[in-house]
Amino acid sequence: MTSHIFRSAVFLGSLTITVPALADHDYDAEFAYQQIKALQAENSGITEFDMRFALVAISVHRYDEAIFALERVLEAQPNNGRARTELARCYYETGQYHLARTLFKQVADNESTPATVQHNINYYLHEMDKRGSQFDLQKQFYVEAGLGRDSNINAGSDLSSIDIPNLGTVTLTEASLAQDSNTQQVAAGAKLYKATSRFKGWSLQTDVQQINTPDNDNFDQGLASVAGAYHWQNGSDRYRTGLQYQQLSLGGEQFFNSLGLAAQWHRTISERLVVGMILQWHDVDFDTGNNFRDHDRLLLGADVIFASGQWRHQLGSFVGTERPSDTQYDYALRDVMWGLNYRLSYMLNAKVVPYLSAQYASSDYGDTHPVFALQRHDSLRSLEAGLIWQPARGLTVNPSFSDTRNDSNVEAYSYDRDRAQVKVRYNF
Repeated sequence: MTSHIFRSAVFLGSLTITVPALADHDYDAEFAYQQIKALQAENSGITEFDMRFALVAISVHRYDEAIFALERVLEAQPNNGRARTELARCYYETGQYHLARTLFKQVADNESTPATVQHNINYYLHEMDKRGSQFDLQKQFYVEAGLGRDSNINAGSDLSSIDIPNLGTVTLTEASLAQDSNTQQVAAGAKLYKATSRFKGWSLQTDVQQINTPDNDNFDQGLASVAGAYHWQNGSDRYRTGLQYQQLSLGGEQFFNSLGLAAQWHRTISERLVVGMILQWHDVDFDTGNNFRDHDRLLLGADVIFASGQWRHQLGSFVGTERPSDTQYDYALRDVMWGLNYRLSYMLNAKVVPYLSAQYASSDYGDTHPVFALQRHDSLRSLEAGLIWQPARGLTVNPSFSDTRNDSNVEAYSYDRDRAQVKVRYNF
């Protein structure tokens, strides 16, 4: 035990010298944090250690951990102005403005507070006045535009004819064949968030999108969606549950609408590792000409996000089913579907992030197709490469290219598709 205390004391002494110097060097600051974190279990509650731990945690933006340490310091030393100031700053960084304002004013009202500290406190108070309270309605908006080229806008077959049992060779109509087109995209959206406590709140998000295919107006798409959710947090666990509504138009005519429920959970295991799950149910209703596709869809998904240095890995999976509203149309819907996806991104610098993503999905349909006399099975593979570039605050440019291949035992449903596009988004 004595050796542990001696090692801790030596390390604390070194931090007294190194912490200010490390503030501008993320790698060294992270190393210092990991070193002092390893000593926390046996030294937590020692005032000097808690103060040093908080300063290191702040240098790597782990404000929640710093808050707990600084609160212990103030319990032991109520007149510690440095601890009170740093705690106020942590509250500010985590959006707890009412707590930050109270502590900042306590420090500012102390006549012994240096003029430079008074100046900094005035800055924070001014910023909070501009931003408003944590419990004020928070608003975010975006607009987006894009141009691209799609080699197969209708996911059509590249075969001119197919063999059908009892009918022989049948020539496919033009509408069933792959058709390419330029694409023009515009989108806009808004998100509102209202906190009801430090760890609970409500959100409402709306999005509209229009994709025009000038070479074939029959495949113009319009999408509108609204989602409302209740959010809450318990330690490292974050939860969200709510309602979702979507409406899709195709060629200027309503194609389908869906109403559903979604529940989501995420846990932050460390700064580098996050895991989560999502459960969704949707009632999907198609227009009159396609109402044989009406169904209820149930999906269960899981994902893992892991960061290693400048690399970020995201692995996801899902399994689900579609149950027809009328069982005689079971052949048109997926009885079992599952898939995997992986995304790799690299933070080249603060403004440029290239990425590569891959997806595989498998679908087994519910019954034998009445025309093709087969129970349909599809497997889809997709690969996308792109770049996220932020040339200015709020502005994002995203060029990308994707290649998709769907293989089906029913030849009419096999297709290839390549898409290249550039999207520009502005958040305000």
